[in-house]
Formats: sequence, C-alpha cells, structure tokens
Amino acid sequence: MKLLANFSLAQKHNRVVNQPLDLCGAESNTVPLEKVLGRMRLSEDVFCLFLAVLLVDLLPESSCGNNPRYEKFLNQHRDEPRSRFHGRYCNTLMGSRGLTKPECKEVNTFIHGSKRQIRAVCAEGGLPSGELRKSRQHFRVTTCTLRGGSTRPPCEYKENISPRYIVIGCEGGWPVHYDESQIVTSL
Repeated sequence: MKLLANFSLAQKHNRVVNQPLDLCGAESNTVPLEKVLGRMRLSEDVFCLFLAVLLVDLLPESSCGNNPRYEKFLNQHRDEPRSRFHGRYCNTLMGSRGLTKPECKEVNTFIHGSKRQIRAVCAEGGLPSGELRKSRQHFRVTTCTLRGGSTRPPCEYKENISPRYIVIGCEGGWPVHYDESQIVTSL
C-alpha cells in the first residue's frame, strides 16, 4: 500500500522526484519535470473560458439587473439566512431596514430564501396569479405586524414565522413587489 508523501524538485537533474511511501519505505522511479508540467498546462482557450465563467459567477446578481425597485424589494423583504435577534427580530430588523421612519410600516414580510430562489418565482419557479406570480415551493417567512393603533415611532412589532407560498409582482423578470394581502398555504 503506497501513500503519496510529497513532491520535491531534484535541482541537479531537473527532475521531480515523486516519493510515495509504502509500508517498507521504498521510493518509486523519478519522473521528468517536463512531463509533469506538460500534463498540468491548460490551453489559453480553456483558461480564458474558465476566467470568464469565474468573473460572471462573482458578479452580484443585482448588478446584472441594475434595478432600483429590485434592490428596494430585497431590502424590504429578504432576510437569508434569518437574522438572530433573540426575541427582538421584527423590532430590530424593521428599524435597521428603514421601515419605521417616518412612520411605522403596519405589516411587512421577510422571505428566508436566496436571491436566486426568489427571482425564480418570476420565471419557471412561479405560477401566474393575475398580474402577480405565486411560488411553486414553500418559503419560510417571518411576518412582522405592528402592535397597537399608532403608526408613529417608537414601533413595536409581533412576529409570526410560517412556511407559505409567496406572491410577488415582477418587472422584467425581477421581483419588485411582495403582496402582503395574499397568504397562500397550499396550491
């Protein structure tokens, strides 16, 4: 049984010494450096293609759309993974997202899903529902509802966590509106 221990360069002979260890401590034959490097070289075309794919993958999704309404939608309705505020989730998140000024927003839902999952509802991941789209899959959501009758700060919210189908409005394939009025628990 042989285990690969390390590779070292035998400078004097311009060779890579492949030193696998076996249970007896024997060494294998040396391999010419040119042969090893020849196997490792990538053609320029393959390298350029790899680099292009890597760069596209690193671009933020929102930069592809450059859509302020989509950015606002994400700020108001997406929280993935769900933030941990130990009993103060709605009060903290509503405030940090700017949803309590100048007035307290009465109801807001946060979707706990990736941008890709939510955006898919505008395409194959959703079903037409009038001018809106209903998701084909459940999402975990947290709905924050204002306590008391006043919409003037300070704002106090109660939270409700549930799985449900989301109903959203899309513009050019981008989510731009969450319909709070439709709570869909089954298709």
